Amino acid sequence: MYRKTMKRWFSGMLLVTAVLVLSAMPVAAANLLFTAQDDLFNNARLGKISGYRVYTLSRDIGGKYGQGIFPFKNANQERVAVTLCQTFDGVQPDVIQVYDPRFISTLPVLTGHPYLPNIRSMVSKGSYLYGTSYMGKANAQNTKARVARIGMSGSTYTPDMDHVYEYNPPSGDGHGEALVSYGNFLYALFTSQTGSYPNFVYNPSRLVKLNAELGQVRAIDLYGKNTDGGTLGATCLSGGTLYIAAWGGSQPTAPNYNPDSMIESVNLNNLSHTTCVTGSQVAGRETGWRHHFTSIVIVGSTAYVQAVSWNASWIGGEVRLYAVPVASLGSLGRAHRVDTVSFSGGWRLGMVQDGQYLWMAAGKNLRRYTLPANGTANMVFGPNGVSLGGNISSFMPIPSLRSVFAAQTAQEEPVQAMAAKDEKDGGSGCDAGFGWLLLLAVVPVALRRRG
Repeated sequence: MYRKTMKRWFSGMLLVTAVLVLSAMPVAAANLLFTAQDDLFNNARLGKISGYRVYTLSRDIGGKYGQGIFPFKNANQERVAVTLCQTFDGVQPDVIQVYDPRFISTLPVLTGHPYLPNIRSMVSKGSYLYGTSYMGKANAQNTKARVARIGMSGSTYTPDMDHVYEYNPPSGDGHGEALVSYGNFLYALFTSQTGSYPNFVYNPSRLVKLNAELGQVRAIDLYGKNTDGGTLGATCLSGGTLYIAAWGGSQPTAPNYNPDSMIESVNLNNLSHTTCVTGSQVAGRETGWRHHFTSIVIVGSTAYVQAVSWNASWIGGEVRLYAVPVASLGSLGRAHRVDTVSFSGGWRLGMVQDGQYLWMAAGKNLRRYTLPANGTANMVFGPNGVSLGGNISSFMPIPSLRSVFAAQTAQEEPVQAMAAKDEKDGGSGCDAGFGWLLLLAVVPVALRRRG
């Protein structure tokens, strides 16, 4: 009896040590927030992925017409904005839930802005949280895409109605697609088109340089047309260079494709811009290319590029993932392809880096590659893998969650291993729970120290 008790005491002490050590170490595990919905775009849930496990934080957060996840800083404190689109036509502003990543399971602070429906992007600068709307409707005669800001003071978020940028397209309807912060300025990407679905005619996209009060400093017309800012990685800021993936105009289904799809780069220091590669160039080098550039992620000197083709029925398609030296983007072709993924349903696309991982969405599923990516994904989350409770809708790594996830991983895996061993050794509930009591005493301390 003494020997068995001492063995369990020793196991408990090992568990405590593991929690403290792991929570203090840099962790390579994935740290991702996501939203998922069912096939009818209902029951949107918020969850997190830690390592190979999925945790549900809220089973129905709303936002049937789309969600976004945007990390930002409030007075140097890490925060996360989860945006929930309320209506398809953009009449109602999005509901914005603001979370403290250290206490991600607690109720969020709610905010919003009348001029921010269908938010595509949010960034913080100084004491303001900025957002861009795909399309806003102040009334039936006034349809505008806008950039607006929300003042931050502690846990209070107040919409600023006096400083709003309204985009006036050269013709047709304008759409806010992306917003990045670089130096002392903001850079907003807008698209516009005339005509009606499915026969839209797109204008060249426009990049607008804004000051902190949302006054226009300069604007340039780009070469690319029709960037989907709702796709993670549609824009990628690397140093002072902004990379932009553009459809090239409309989105035809296979076997057709848009030869003007491209990756474009913009030097934000002087707003000079260059076409890196086009769809027609790749088609000349790669048999079967009927794809469009949708996402780009720069990791060191390597560019990861996602391209998609839609099936004729618009249900599913094919995603291709490429890895190419940034300096060789212009030569992208078959030799750089690292994975091909066919999907039969869903619509989500996009990519993002998370430490040693690259996440890529393809249809209903989210795929995780270990960097450098040179083959198939090592994990799949969604209907074809580890369940997310629905189809992937939005996702974003949250670096400040690493300490929280590290302690959680340290908490769960050693405890599960010890519980299994206790069961094998004939341990009972009270004895087997000894490690849990130690853990409950230690983990909050570890979390506070990391916070």
